[in-house]
Amino acid sequence: MKTTVNLSKKGNSIMLVFEEGFSTYSIAVPLPYAVSFFLRGLLVSLAALEQNKDLQKKIEQKEGMKAEILEEIRKAFVLYENVLKEIGR
Repeated sequence: MKTTVNLSKKGNSIMLVFEEGFSTYSIAVPLPYAVSFFLRGLLVSLAALEQNKDLQKKIEQKEGMKAEILEEIRKAFVLYENVLKEIGR
């Protein structure tokens, strides 16, 4: 299945287009909801990354990069959590 995401012509929504074989499905998602949904997904992904023990072990093998990478993940996590609180989680 091929999926594309485009901004609508008026710019007030995101168009999700799913194509499979000869069938095409389109969904228009109002921009505030799309941004909120995206941020929630990103927040969950960042939390999962931070808690993933296997990933942390792999990062530890790259000694000098470990602290820097984990710090960036934590900063992004805090930033997106604050954004979600602002938009009324």
